[in-house]
Amino acid sequence: MKLEDFPKTSFDHSHVPPGVKEGEKVECQVCMMNFHQGDPILTMTCMHYYHLSCASDWLVKHTKCPICGTVQVIDEQYQ
Repeated sequence: MKLEDFPKTSFDHSHVPPGVKEGEKVECQVCMMNFHQGDPILTMTCMHYYHLSCASDWLVKHTKCPICGTVQVIDEQYQ
């Protein structure tokens, strides 16, 4: 999967994980900054999501999700 193939959208309250209390902040696990309504986000194949810029920078250097370790990008030379 290439970077441009990942779903991109804007953060809204539908992205808040189950169990998070109303009004509780949700953080990007790359930059550790809170998500805000309308922030551009990228969703990985494992359904974890990050700020678009954070995920883009992460995936340039790494091939796995920073939370669960699911492989996200396959180097085309090994396909």
